[in-house]
Amino acid sequence: MSEREEFKFEILEDLTKPYRLSTKAQVLLYIISLLITVLVAYLTPISLEIKIAGIIFVAALLYPYIIKVVNTLTESIGIALYAGSVFVIAYLIIKYIGFPNIRTTALLVIFLEVLSIEMFHHIAERFRIEKTKVSYVITVVLSVIFLIALYIVLSPLGVIVGGVITAIITVIFGYAILPERPF
Repeated sequence: MSEREEFKFEILEDLTKPYRLSTKAQVLLYIISLLITVLVAYLTPISLEIKIAGIIFVAALLYPYIIKVVNTLTESIGIALYAGSVFVIAYLIIKYIGFPNIRTTALLVIFLEVLSIEMFHHIAERFRIEKTKVSYVITVVLSVIFLIALYIVLSPLGVIVGGVITAIITVIFGYAILPERPF
């Protein structure tokens, strides 16, 4: 991120500061929401591993909405929750669905890729707006994976029709995950 963009991000951060709860209140609200999540999971008649996965996913999803303190520790916790939630979702998909055929596997790869990218943008906002060479390389690599998986899914439509639809959707996907300006 350039110095100018970083300065704009800091100004935006300072503008929202008066509207935030104190750090202690944010942590207390987050703990209360997690306790409610655990209670709901406890009362639900499903398997223990799905309950744990649900709690981790909800914890990762609620974290950036409630905890608005921006420092290295809070970003690290958010990224750890993100990694844990992506891991448990991938684990549950592999355990309960598996890899019955190549088309289903490609569809699961697309699902996990889109879910993990959007969740990462949700949790680590700073990485969503940083424009670096690494972010462009990651965008290209993820778009190629998406292109291959989508072509496998759409190949029954034919080489030309499936290829054109795949190319169009991949361009839209790549544009959607590119770093964007906050202003």
